[in-house]
Amino acid sequence: MIDELAAQSVSRRRRWWLPVITLCGGLALAGGLAAATDLDTYLLSVPPFSTLTDGAMRPMSGLPYVSVGETDRGEQCALYLDLEGLTDDEFTAVSDYWATADSEAFATSIGSRLGVVPTTDDKEWKAIQDQIIHDLDEVVPGIVWGTAPPNQPFSHGEPHLGAISRVCTDDLDALEYRG
Repeated sequence: MIDELAAQSVSRRRRWWLPVITLCGGLALAGGLAAATDLDTYLLSVPPFSTLTDGAMRPMSGLPYVSVGETDRGEQCALYLDLEGLTDDEFTAVSDYWATADSEAFATSIGSRLGVVPTTDDKEWKAIQDQIIHDLDEVVPGIVWGTAPPNQPFSHGEPHLGAISRVCTDDLDALEYRG
């Protein structure tokens, strides 16, 4: 019986094409998955977990900030900016500034804008918006608050702060899997 099995294994041709088919199938699957992943899908997977409007840009880093609004409990947050109408050089300057900005000085400025804390969330957001515009005006003179009409992005040289997103540690903790 052993001689019979050995004879069958010797006479069986080697299937050289099986690893080639497996490799080609794996590459096709990887290519299909890569093609299905677009910029919006990627942006939804990283803080601040939101997409960008047409023509908008976002620095990769968020500015650390401890919120002082009436519904906040002092958790650590990060502020992210959506910018429109900036040239590449202006965007680079804002990104560099935002990545190295002094978060304590920023929080102190917000506190002085608000006066007495705690305050309402609306007043805090207005103070944050005003302070960011004030700080960014030193980097990109003439930057203002506002978004472009749909499908009509601002042209280069019309710098705008289009949105501010806040992501807090509680928000990130909720995303963690606890199994």
